[in-house]
Amino acid sequence: MRLARALQLSLWDWLFLALGLGLLLAVSFTFQDYGITWDEPAHASYGDLILRWYGSLFGDSRALNFSNLHLYGGFFEVLAQSAARVSPMGLYETRHLVNAWFGLAAIIGTFLLGRYLAGPLAGFLAAMFLALTPRFYGHAFNNPKDIPFAALHILALYLTVRAIQRFPDIVRPWVLGVMLGLMLGVRFGGAFVLSYPVAAFLGWFLLQRFTRTKEHKPSMGFLGAASVFARKFLLVSVVAYACALAWWPAAQSRPLRQPYRTLMKSARFTTYNQPVFFEGRVTSSRDIPWHYVSKWAAITLPEFYFGALGVGSVLACKSLWQSRAGGGRVLEYGLTLLSICLPVAAVAASRAVVYDEIRQLLFIVPPLAVLAGAGVARLAQGNAHGLIKAAVFPALILSMGVTAADMIELHPYQYVYFNRLWGGGLAAASNSYETDYWGSSYREGARWVAGAYPLAPGGRKLRVASCSEPNSTTYFLPPDRFAFVGSFDNQPVLDDRPDLFLATTRWGCHEAFQGRVVHVVQRQQTPLLFVKEIGEEETPRGRFAGRVPVAPIP
Repeated sequence: MRLARALQLSLWDWLFLALGLGLLLAVSFTFQDYGITWDEPAHASYGDLILRWYGSLFGDSRALNFSNLHLYGGFFEVLAQSAARVSPMGLYETRHLVNAWFGLAAIIGTFLLGRYLAGPLAGFLAAMFLALTPRFYGHAFNNPKDIPFAALHILALYLTVRAIQRFPDIVRPWVLGVMLGLMLGVRFGGAFVLSYPVAAFLGWFLLQRFTRTKEHKPSMGFLGAASVFARKFLLVSVVAYACALAWWPAAQSRPLRQPYRTLMKSARFTTYNQPVFFEGRVTSSRDIPWHYVSKWAAITLPEFYFGALGVGSVLACKSLWQSRAGGGRVLEYGLTLLSICLPVAAVAASRAVVYDEIRQLLFIVPPLAVLAGAGVARLAQGNAHGLIKAAVFPALILSMGVTAADMIELHPYQYVYFNRLWGGGLAAASNSYETDYWGSSYREGARWVAGAYPLAPGGRKLRVASCSEPNSTTYFLPPDRFAFVGSFDNQPVLDDRPDLFLATTRWGCHEAFQGRVVHVVQRQQTPLLFVKEIGEEETPRGRFAGRVPVAPIP
């Protein structure tokens, strides 16, 4: 039976399987190249505390108030830390591998939704587009919040879209509930996704009610249909809530108060104040302009997105005009579009505090890839004039090839990519926007230091300081030759004068110490991190906290 089903796969299904195998091999050979981001040590500690919460039979309650992470579920952290306890690799190498598997799951979900909406070619193209999105690919290895959430979001969206065809019933509601629950078990602030089935149901009923064809007339009134839907949706919500609580210690102790508190903090997250380097000037994260997210999307998505989405929009309008008597897949496409536009509009309208480019909204990228893939597939399979296809397809292929070359050149810092159309490329964009804001390049700098410096004369360990979370550097330095003496993060905690100073260009931290530059980590002629030797006569430039950040060196 399985063999017969496999033989029915189309060429594009087989190509997707080949793409998936290629990505799996790429992940297997490169996941150890990625550095430790600022957030990862805290997330690893949170995962350990959750495991201790369960292991102590709820006696060790430190996870209930740990940092601000107690506002988040621990689904990914439990998986990652459990894997790290049995893995022969190091802690962060194991976490990066598990993180990358979630990235692959996002690509699978993108393929499934694209295939369902517009066929195997659309699914393959959507998966290819997402795999060639440098910012998404780069985050896939060491972003423990946004990538797992994005993967579970696209899978939940796929299940929701599929449910529309059986409305007002929801077939196997527990499956959708579990997927939504796992997603909320990463970030409960994503509870807005529960509005997707409701919006889809309302759209379904209106489309049924006002369609011009008799065969699409609703078989029951609104109250009857709403009653059937509400019963199944309530089951979905209960299962999702229970599944989210299973991974969230703070909510287990306060099952009503904690989720409510988290939602309120998510909606009113206005107290966090962080310098943001945007459009050539430094501002507070509380004062970013309304177009912050859309501008970052415009300058960091590869050019082929704009061509594909433009083609798809034209063809979608044409298709809707020609088939306005019937619904077609308008609801499915509409829900996919809603999953992109609603979060972006909500952030812009509420002036929510966001920072670090579109990292917190990475979950909108897979649906974008779906719409882009569906648009190109419709053009390829439609009856458009040959000249149009001859103009569009070579341009898309060229853009994809250039993007792939950029990803190879930027490795393992794909997340610092800027397109050339609106961003001007990395070198030009670094004058106006953040580059390595998460400190991934400390790994490469620390490994260079470890290979370049033996023990100091007399067997003294060399003193090292950095501008990041200590583990970003110390994890890659042999402890018998180096002593970490402090870091400049949001507050200076320097205990002793360093011999070596490692710093990215974020917030101008590379200028905190004067010294001789001995090594520069750079990509595409753009410095990401400096290694400096500090002499006795060279002193810090005063207190770093509160200094006005400067633009990264071009």
